[in-house]
Amino acid sequence: MLSEAFYNAIVLASAAGASCFVAIKTINYLFPWLKYDLKYLKAIVTILTQVKGYGNRSPIYTMVDRFIDLASKHPKKPFIYFEDEIWSYQRMNVYTNRVARVFWNAGARKNDTVAIIMNSCPEFVGVWFGIAKTGATCAFINYNIRGKSLFHCLQVSDCKSIVVENDPELMTAIDEIKDDIKEQGIKIYVIGKSEQQFSFSLPYKFIDNLMADQPASEVPKEWRMDLEMGSHFCYVYTSGTTGLPKAALIRHDRAWISTQLMVAAGGRSDDIIYGPLPLYHAAAGMIGVLGSVYLGSSVIIKKKFSASGFWKDCRKYNATIIQYIGETMRYICDTPPHPDDKNHCVRAAIGNGLRPAVWRKFLDRFGKDIKIRELYAATEGTVGFMNLDDHVGSIGMLSPLLKSLNICRFIKYDKDKDEPYRDENGRCVDVPDGTPGLLICKITTRTKFHGYRGNKKQTESKILRNVFVDGDSYFNSGDLLRRDPDYHMYFVDRVGDTFRWKGENVSTNEVADVMSEAPGVKEANVYGVEVPGTEGRAGMAVVLLHDNQELDGEGIYKHAYSYLAAYARPLFLRVKTDIELTGTFKHKKVTLVREGFNPENMAGDPLFYIDHKRKTYTPLSQEVYRKIIQNEMRI
Repeated sequence: MLSEAFYNAIVLASAAGASCFVAIKTINYLFPWLKYDLKYLKAIVTILTQVKGYGNRSPIYTMVDRFIDLASKHPKKPFIYFEDEIWSYQRMNVYTNRVARVFWNAGARKNDTVAIIMNSCPEFVGVWFGIAKTGATCAFINYNIRGKSLFHCLQVSDCKSIVVENDPELMTAIDEIKDDIKEQGIKIYVIGKSEQQFSFSLPYKFIDNLMADQPASEVPKEWRMDLEMGSHFCYVYTSGTTGLPKAALIRHDRAWISTQLMVAAGGRSDDIIYGPLPLYHAAAGMIGVLGSVYLGSSVIIKKKFSASGFWKDCRKYNATIIQYIGETMRYICDTPPHPDDKNHCVRAAIGNGLRPAVWRKFLDRFGKDIKIRELYAATEGTVGFMNLDDHVGSIGMLSPLLKSLNICRFIKYDKDKDEPYRDENGRCVDVPDGTPGLLICKITTRTKFHGYRGNKKQTESKILRNVFVDGDSYFNSGDLLRRDPDYHMYFVDRVGDTFRWKGENVSTNEVADVMSEAPGVKEANVYGVEVPGTEGRAGMAVVLLHDNQELDGEGIYKHAYSYLAAYARPLFLRVKTDIELTGTFKHKKVTLVREGFNPENMAGDPLFYIDHKRKTYTPLSQEVYRKIIQNEMRI
């Protein structure tokens, strides 16, 4: 039998346990957001402490150093899966060492920039990490852009060299701006097998040939001796209201911080992360690849996203975490049902832009146990959030505790003036819960806005000053968000001259510049319109034609196809006899956006849609409009 003392101890322990259980239940009831806050704050404190420690080392400890350590500790472990190839940590490290020696011998040093124009492949990562081993910086160029926009990206990065894949389309893109490249004295390096040569009018060198003569041993760490956490690690381009891409500055400390999004999503060292997005995107490059390096896990890279092959790849590589943007999830859900829909190892999905209806459809079809980690984070932003409690549609929570830390606020936005609203005292005004507001984030010594490379004006344009008191400053996200009374936050829309389509940010000014040079077009005003059943906004242009001209559908189609990326080409054209301007000579768009592409709202203006089969812009009738909005016809 139990002794009386032991019996009493059990009773007391049980009572204490019951009291503790009740206390925990009470806390969870009164403060349901506390669990989220603890996870969020723990992640922030952990990474900031680590970054501070890494920065105090001499030389500093970078993401590349983390990769080198993994290659030493786990040389045979798969780092990248690509098609039928497996690149172990060791194989990739050897490749990066040879790349590093090629560029070190060519003079690459700290503060130098090398632009990368490549499709997604293991060699992209190898070039990136190899150049980083010299202390130099990589600029990730969107391989879809052409002409003026392409040269602008090269120019603002102040690149000394370009690494371009031996691919006819990419080589042609470089050849089209050869005069500008010659004038800037930029060196060309072609990566890919030399027998796949392409007629090229610029002098160039094959990296593969240069690498063949380089040793595989680790390069001297002294090459990175003068780096600091504030040194530039890479440039990731983002569209903006200025009309041309902006080079968001990713410092070494920010590279470390970006990895925590994968950690917050529940990533582990034994995960296999499927990242079918372009590596020039922050999502694939910073969150996917660097997140995998931080965890010591494996990542799957795809040259092109394929909805029909998505789950085949997941099963082939035993993927456990997938990356997405909202549009890719919709494409996946639109594929025909398959008996193996739930036959996979995926336990989590991380991304942004997932609409509630698609969210639910995805879980119902592919498995309710999959954790959707919808996030909010701008490439150049100062704050990020993530859905950690499976609340459909939410990008995370802003609890009373987090709100009290003043990390961000939602302010009233004047859509007609296309700017933050200010009261009679010149101050911005907070919006109440439930009302969409412009997300702004306070700039402090801990939450710095590093801005963009090569243009101080662009950096300054993203900063709001004297917002609530004299002297304060906030980062302007350009996004409208809503916070509900239950503290969950939701993405509402983008503001200004940028809209999102096919997972890409489209600059209306840039597209308008191109469309204004189309055959017969005198001026163009570009904006985004909603299309039922699709994510983001589709491009639409009001065009003013030269006198006595009719719309040249074929000519404009050919022009748009030649000078704009697929996602940036306007899907709809509206012909008007004048284009309304504001008092400061800006195009008026609010009414146009509201009228959309409904022929009944055009006030007699001719309306056209992009017809890929005929390779022209074809008149848009009410019947065609009906088919589009009812998803009977895709454009």
